[in-house]
Amino acid sequence: MAEDEDVKVVKIHPYPFPIYFQREGKPVRAEVLKLAQKGAIIRVQDVFLKVGEEFPVEFEIPVHKASVQTAAKVMKTYDRALLQEKGVERLAELYFTHITQVQIRSIYKFLVAIKQVK
Repeated sequence: MAEDEDVKVVKIHPYPFPIYFQREGKPVRAEVLKLAQKGAIIRVQDVFLKVGEEFPVEFEIPVHKASVQTAAKVMKTYDRALLQEKGVERLAELYFTHITQVQIRSIYKFLVAIKQVK
């Protein structure tokens, strides 16, 4: 019996995962719905983001456990009505403004692993 047969593979969902940023001196938690090498689409709760706003962000890439700390700029915002819950889902498209090549490679490895890119 080979050692490889004893390995248990656990599948996880890559999205959403937490992302944190500072807003008016307070830490804010949001969720990454889609990640790209130079940006992300996030869902925020109880916070209004404005296009052009910049702030530092921090998140950990799932499974790979690579930590990313960089600056981000809000490029677009979206509000979507939630009819079932009678609320509003607030989304924002972020662009990472000061991301390093090492961080870009870490994100790329994650995107390949989840088959989001080839």
